[in-house]
Amino acid sequence: MQAAGRAPRLSVWAFGGRAAEAWWQRLPARVQTLPGLEVRLLAAAETAALAARMARTMRFDCRLQHGRCQLTDAAGTLTLQLQPRPAGGTRPAPSA
Repeated sequence: MQAAGRAPRLSVWAFGGRAAEAWWQRLPARVQTLPGLEVRLLAAAETAALAARMARTMRFDCRLQHGRCQLTDAAGTLTLQLQPRPAGGTRPAPSA
């Protein structure tokens, strides 16, 4: 909460699939509705794909655009869909 109070915008990326979703649901409403707070969750499959690319020494180029994160390294590009969590911990409407 300190960082959210000091910064005009705070982005949190949570990973772990259902564990990340459970973490978000447990947060008090006063945290979930902080002005400038943006929380995005990575699904379990995307977390696993990211974990498979981890190495002791690594370098990624990161591109954020339209709710996606593209990580590029020597092995190629991994695209992660960042699922936004609106205030109050409610689920976003399903996309068509």
